[in-house]
Amino acid sequence: MLGLLSMVTSGVIATFQHDVKKIIACSTASQLGYMTFSACSGNLFETQFHLTSHAFFKALLFLTAGCLIHGNSEQQDTRKAGKFAKFFPVIFSCFLVGNLSISGFPETSGFISKEKILEATGSVYQINALVP
Repeated sequence: MLGLLSMVTSGVIATFQHDVKKIIACSTASQLGYMTFSACSGNLFETQFHLTSHAFFKALLFLTAGCLIHGNSEQQDTRKAGKFAKFFPVIFSCFLVGNLSISGFPETSGFISKEKILEATGSVYQINALVP
């Protein structure tokens, strides 16, 4: 349950941040809570799969965030980072791919790994609920 609490708390904190690196860091803390919940449920393969998938796309997000910061005169505030897609279309498309995967858009590795965790965790808790 500590993993679920960490996942929800970090997600809520991320919604109120304006610094692009802090938003990505809070998202990482949320995903670590998700992985902790999965690992504590005994789903080690699913946890490892999600960790690997998460690492690749989180690296992509941090690299594109660095390009955004550098291209925006070292400005990290998301409220002041306008017209990103217009000036940096390749970086924007990479950022979009990373965001879609991390958020669990269907048919991405983030979706598949999260679905596997929910499926495995649901079956563990459903079976344990039936045992007297």
